[in-house]
Amino acid sequence: MAQIIFNIVGNAVKCTKKCLICINIKQIYRRLTSMSVSDTGIRIGKNALNQLFLPFVQADSSITRQYGGLD
Repeated sequence: MAQIIFNIVGNAVKCTKKCLICINIKQIYRRLTSMSVSDTGIRIGKNALNQLFLPFVQADSSITRQYGGLD
């Protein structure tokens, strides 16, 4: 869980110039946790949403150098 939070928040920080990031984590029941992250950064394009939970690929390689990440 800590790695997931680290990755999601790290991406929000890298891609948000005005740095408005909201993180909500709540325990719903014992081991069931809900988490949401919203930010003012660049958006995920509609064509990339279907890849969101697949193994990692850079959705838009044109921004790799600007925001960091793999080619």
